[in-house]
Amino acid sequence: AVGVKGSLTIQKTDENGNPLEGVEFELYNPLNRKVATRLTDAEGKISFVGMVYGNFTIKETKALEGYVIDEELFNGKVITINDETSDPNHIVVLKNRMNTLTITKQNVKGELLDGAEFKLEKKNGEAYDLIHQSISLHDGQLVLSGLKSGVYRLTELVAPQGYVRNLESLEFEITENSIGQAEDVTVS
Repeated sequence: AVGVKGSLTIQKTDENGNPLEGVEFELYNPLNRKVATRLTDAEGKISFVGMVYGNFTIKETKALEGYVIDEELFNGKVITINDETSDPNHIVVLKNRMNTLTITKQNVKGELLDGAEFKLEKKNGEAYDLIHQSISLHDGQLVLSGLKSGVYRLTELVAPQGYVRNLESLEFEITENSIGQAEDVTVS
């Protein structure tokens, strides 16, 4: 039987509401069959039209580099196609967050230390490209977002007051998971 047909418009944004272009989504019908694979446009939007009312599942299958797919969107978010979603002014906003690098500095007792300054570099062949010249830790911690996968080097430039600067750089890697997105990393 032919049922009532509706539509769905989604918009993919970052945490600040800026649209993200080129994010890939798959749409599955109520029988769990894939009916569409689309990329978001310059406004971060995709419109699906001519869908029978009912429960559809949307999955984010490819995030932009430096972003993390929300677990619910990775597994599939159920959206009901109805009068509300079919309203041309109704947009379902789906947010992405950037991957994070958390840097902590602590003493041998595990107490967080303030005042350390570091530079961050990314390996490029045999050399390193400077990413951040001088990053300071506050409350013993700093979080950087949106770093791409690769090998990085963290070098202490200034030690916390009363401590000796660590002369050895710390090399670490930001890897991609099975779906190609850079994972969160913590270094101490």
